Amino acid sequence: LVVYDSGDNILFAVRDDGSIGVGTGGPIDIFHIHGAAAIPNKGNLLITDSAAVAAGIGGIIKLGGYIDAATTTVWAAIKGTKSNATENNYEGNMEFQTRQQGSDVGTKMIINGSGDVGIGTTSPTALIDINSDILRLRTAKTPATAGAAGNQGDIAWDSSYLYVCTSVSTWRRVAHATW
Repeated sequence: LVVYDSGDNILFAVRDDGSIGVGTGGPIDIFHIHGAAAIPNKGNLLITDSAAVAAGIGGIIKLGGYIDAATTTVWAAIKGTKSNATENNYEGNMEFQTRQQGSDVGTKMIINGSGDVGIGTTSPTALIDINSDILRLRTAKTPATAGAAGNQGDIAWDSSYLYVCTSVSTWRRVAHATW
């Protein structure tokens, strides 16, 4: 099934295998959207929530699959939500949700309207706000000299020192030891 507009352009198509194409007659996946998104603030897909204006309301994409031969579940989601309940205020959040065994899907990381990123918190108060008692840098790095290339705020470590770059290519170090 193919539906055309008055100019003979394909509006959408449903193929024999069940795949659907919007703007294309030859979808290459189960659901394929094809079209120009060159207009500012316009995209190829818009998912909205029909609920009344409120904080936390918005479109959501859920990802999941089978957990046994007959049962499906949601493992993760990406959600765009309104930051507040104020009418005509467009501020929004991007939420990344995952699920642990025995739990519901919940927000684990958020980017708020100000661009602050919260990991383990849904109300970040700094550009990067991590709600944890540990931050892990997996790979050791030893700056070659105090003037080695680096950017202000870079942090590195090795078995003897913790290094902080205090301005461009200016490293300071402090020795550490077990206690």
